[in-house]
Amino acid sequence: MAQCKDSKRFCDAFKCGTPGYLPRHDPDAAETPRWGTYGEPLAEAFMVRGANYLKDRKKRPSGPALCKLAGVDMLKDAKKPPLKLGERPNGICSRLVSSEGLVFVVNMVLPTPSYYVSAAIYWIVPNASTLSDPADVALRARVQEFCDSLTDQQRDDVMKIVPRMVEGPWVAKHAVGQKPALLGHAITTAYHSGPGWFEMDVDVSSSSTAAGALRILKSCSKSLVMDLAFVLEGQTPDALPEKILGTVEWNHFDLDPDNSPVIKVCGEDN
Repeated sequence: MAQCKDSKRFCDAFKCGTPGYLPRHDPDAAETPRWGTYGEPLAEAFMVRGANYLKDRKKRPSGPALCKLAGVDMLKDAKKPPLKLGERPNGICSRLVSSEGLVFVVNMVLPTPSYYVSAAIYWIVPNASTLSDPADVALRARVQEFCDSLTDQQRDDVMKIVPRMVEGPWVAKHAVGQKPALLGHAITTAYHSGPGWFEMDVDVSSSSTAAGALRILKSCSKSLVMDLAFVLEGQTPDALPEKILGTVEWNHFDLDPDNSPVIKVCGEDN
């Protein structure tokens, strides 16, 4: 199994090397296997709205992501969807919360015949005091507003997901596409928060289109490399140019909860 290249805090939070741990792919280490791992693709690989988009409709590559990917965890529960992960007293979120920044969680809840599967992505939003780029400072303020002040409907109206299928059969690429979408418009999304953390619980089963795409992905998941990026949509001049919040990459992952070694039974410590 690949050695963790993250800080000790991240390793401790995700219990690196223990059974069920989803390892991180290190592209700089030739010996690091890619099979069944996650990664953090460059935000610059994604196209976002440029500074004059409202006039010229032109997009450009994003600058570096604002948030750092802390890790990914996958859970399964036969009885109920794993939700509100941030509220678990001994869970990953509680181990990540610190003075270094806000823990931002996107919990994708996937329906399967035998289990509810949670694919939870954890990012760290840096404190504003650590940022020097004015664009990052402004985006950090928008993230804070998103978490603290917006209504759920307003959140639905601005949070976009940007998919990118890097490797995989045509049917999977066609099912996922590469077009950005307002996540809360396409899929029912619930929002939760607590001291030092914010969570989006995304119910994939709420969309027949998303559930259908998931069935296709599940059938060929071991042959896929799929990137996702998240961005707050720039709808006014002062919110442009857009910049990616965070990214994640799924590498040849096994989506079968009955056989996958990295989908753990939901417990008190995850």
